[in-house]
Amino acid sequence: MVGGSRNLIACCATVVLAVAVTACGAAPSHPSASASSSAAAGPSHELRVEDQNLKQALLSQMTRTAALEAHVAAAAGAEALSAKTRAESRLSRRPRLRQFIDDYFRTVLAARAPGQPGAGARAGLARFFAPGSAALARVRFIALGKLAVAGHAPWPDGMLTSSLAVVHDLQVAADGRHVTVVVYPVRQFWTYVSARGQVRTGEFTGAGAVTDPPADDPWDAAPSDSPHRLTLARRGASWIVADDFMTGDSAIARAGTPALMKAGGAPEAVWQAETRRIAARTKNAIPVPGGVRSTFERFLTLLNEHRYEKTDALFVGGRGYRASWFSRPHGDWRYTLTRIGGFDPLSSIALASAPDVPFVAAVNGPAYDKGGYDFAGGGMLGYSLWNAHREADGRWLIQGAGNGIPPGLGGSPGW
Repeated sequence: MVGGSRNLIACCATVVLAVAVTACGAAPSHPSASASSSAAAGPSHELRVEDQNLKQALLSQMTRTAALEAHVAAAAGAEALSAKTRAESRLSRRPRLRQFIDDYFRTVLAARAPGQPGAGARAGLARFFAPGSAALARVRFIALGKLAVAGHAPWPDGMLTSSLAVVHDLQVAADGRHVTVVVYPVRQFWTYVSARGQVRTGEFTGAGAVTDPPADDPWDAAPSDSPHRLTLARRGASWIVADDFMTGDSAIARAGTPALMKAGGAPEAVWQAETRRIAARTKNAIPVPGGVRSTFERFLTLLNEHRYEKTDALFVGGRGYRASWFSRPHGDWRYTLTRIGGFDPLSSIALASAPDVPFVAAVNGPAYDKGGYDFAGGGMLGYSLWNAHREADGRWLIQGAGNGIPPGLGGSPGW
């Protein structure tokens, strides 16, 4: 967390904001449509605490109007930032590295601002890189691309911003002078007081931002960041960014990052080279463990044998499929697994699901009017997204999480 927010946590740990979080998905009665708890539960603590910290910063930096004080006073609670990854715990023993990462993402956020503040931040990014660094050029083009996508819309007067960069993985070389850091999530927050004295707060996410009150602001049109893989090298007492790799899978599928670079004015040869770089580095997906495939094939076998109750033992939570979900539950039909695939290790879905394993299954089977499943792809299982969870005894259990092919699937974008 940057912009002084970490120092604010201690004094604000007893104050939170109740944030309404919406989620899209199909009816929860069907396992293939239930959202993965591991993918959805992580960042809510950080969002609430960071949101409240920004409001506290407003109180100290802006006129304390009665409306502002009343709004903050109404957000009473008792919850501290407690969810930390193992990598975050290791990083806490390296305060200079932690500060470097925080400062970097604070500056990356500021670099997307319109006008002179953004121009100054983009110039200031140079202190994080070696002179002439291609990585510096990339991050500047991405910042300019976000500004272009937002139509260079001005930010509200007095708007404060802050970022939260959670380190998902930390690998230190034997010499102690080279570090690889996977950062996810990268949360970028804003807050300001409207002309009517109303405190507005939210997160830079592009379309569908969770805000209070709800808003659709032109300056918040750019897509949110995908996970970052930072390659850092020590230079004297400090660090430099040797590379900042992003796939852009949370934006416009695999074209997300190159598209932003193009919008930011990068020459064609540069953004096309980035497209090739992303394709090369995301080609090899996380392998789907053999035990996961066996569990899924067993699930389809039980469906084909119409032993629906037996599928309970294969699902997280102990509830599988039911006969009532099929138009002819005892008909003469078969479901067949045609393909199973994993995700790029840097995709947001892979990182958000950890330690569970996300995978996509391609399944052929009867349409609903032929006796099949009354859900998913017009009656066929088709392409479906799943998570696999390993139990303490080594068994793999599955949990349905949606339909279609989400971004980040390893190999060809068309799968």
